[in-house]
Amino acid sequence: MLQAGQSLAKVLDTPGAIQPELQSRQSRKIRRTYKKIDCKKTWLLKGGLFFFAWAILIVFLCITVSTMGYQIVGLEKDIERLQASNQRIEYEIAQKSSLDRIELLATKDLGMVKAEEDLNFAVVIPSERRGETAVKQDSVNVANRDQEKALKKIYDNLIRLAARSN
Repeated sequence: MLQAGQSLAKVLDTPGAIQPELQSRQSRKIRRTYKKIDCKKTWLLKGGLFFFAWAILIVFLCITVSTMGYQIVGLEKDIERLQASNQRIEYEIAQKSSLDRIELLATKDLGMVKAEEDLNFAVVIPSERRGETAVKQDSVNVANRDQEKALKKIYDNLIRLAARSN
């Protein structure tokens, strides 16, 4: 135990007794090396990135405008095609609903007859006497024959229509 007799405490009472470690810590300056950054290069890099992004944006907008232009042209072609088909359908409707065609179909397919202009109609005229009516006999006979013919044709046409629908 030899060490017990020795004191390991350092004597700091004497002015020259400062340890070299403490002296080196206090007197040594910490030197850091800083990188010098060239401001022109950073501005040039930032400006280049900005203009690159700006150019990409302009290209994107030009592409978008051109694709929309193609879509507009396609839609205009569709409109022209639809208008042409609409006019063609209107022409077919006008053609099929013309009075000449309807008359032709009525006379040939349905067996209808044109009305004659010199038809005689029976008219009952009450006379001034009590309960007696004066009617021309020959006009009644003509009217009855025409009515029977018309009814027969209507009946025949109804039978044809019923046969077609079944």
